[in-house]
Amino acid sequence: MTGPRRPAGWLVPALCLLFAGALLWEARADLAFELSLSPPVDLGSAGHYDLRGAKADRFARVVGTPGSARVTYRRALRDRELRPLLGTPIVLERPAGASAAAPVAAEGRLLRDDRAPRYREVVAEFLRRDQLAAPSREAGTAHVWILLDGERPWRPSLVLLWVVLLFGLVAFNAGWLAHRLLR
Repeated sequence: MTGPRRPAGWLVPALCLLFAGALLWEARADLAFELSLSPPVDLGSAGHYDLRGAKADRFARVVGTPGSARVTYRRALRDRELRPLLGTPIVLERPAGASAAAPVAAEGRLLRDDRAPRYREVVAEFLRRDQLAAPSREAGTAHVWILLDGERPWRPSLVLLWVVLLFGLVAFNAGWLAHRLLR
């Protein structure tokens, strides 16, 4: 007579490996930005904007005049505000209460509207109020861009800690799985 049958010893590490791999795949854009070594992409200044070099999850810089419309909210225990950059399809996300005196120079992570659903309603409202230039061939872009002012690569962040922990989980489970399957 045998005892109760135990589940296969490879199942749990295989599932953990798949789960950690999926989380790493989801974090790839954040990781690419955090590990970026390139200088900021210059998107121009008032009257001389050039958005042809705009790419999602890149470090970018722009100078311009923020619009009067704004949305204030709380993110990561800090008050933030969204303001359109007049004459452009760019929305600035900045610390709430930051100076709105023109011109404003902003540097940070650039997000594309179709990859940042949390900003969709605000972008639509700014477009509806004509506070934001619509994306066009003349503007050099087919998207609205969100510039997260103040986010810079290679700063200590939770993203890097998260990725290191996930890589550790992948390595541990891959080793355990290899050990189980090769005995």
